[in-house]
Amino acid sequence: WRARPGLNVRGGVGYRKYDDAHAPVIFDPLPDDAISLTAQIAWAPSPGLALDASWRMERGFGAYLGSADVAARVRAHDRVDLMFDVSAFQQIEEFRLGDGVVLGGGAAVDIDVTSFATLSGGAHIYRQTWDNRPGDADWNQVRGWAGLRVRFGSDPGLAGRSRP
Repeated sequence: WRARPGLNVRGGVGYRKYDDAHAPVIFDPLPDDAISLTAQIAWAPSPGLALDASWRMERGFGAYLGSADVAARVRAHDRVDLMFDVSAFQQIEEFRLGDGVVLGGGAAVDIDVTSFATLSGGAHIYRQTWDNRPGDADWNQVRGWAGLRVRFGSDPGLAGRSRP
C-alpha cells in the first residue's frame, strides 16, 4: 500500500496445512499447520534519506522464527551513501529448547568512484544472548566485506532518474 509518495507499507499472511504423515503418535498429535506474518514500512522523506523497518514471524511444526530489522540509507555527499542497520532475531527449530536472541548492527558505505563504478564496504557485529541454550551453536560473530561494482550499459528502468 502506497500511503503517500515516499511511504510504502507492506504486509503478508501465510497459512499452510499438512496432510497426515501416518507416523505413530505416542502422546498428543503434533500440529499439522503453520502460519507466517510479515510487515514492512519503507519511508523516503527526502532524496537523501531512506528508512526501512520490517518484522517477520513464522510458527510451525517444531519451529519458530521472530525477527525485526531497521535500516537507514543517507546520502552524505553526491558520491557517498552511508548505510546503518540493526537487527534482532530468535529462531527455535527442530525442538531445540531455549529463548536466546541474536542482536546485531552495522554500517556500510558506497562511494561512486566514476559514473559506472562504485566501491563499497562495511562491517556488522552479531551477539547472542545465552538464555537457556546449553550446547547450542555460537552465533557471536563479526562480518566485514568490500567490493567493486561496475555497471555495464544502461538501465531503461532508470531513464530520466538518478541512481537509487
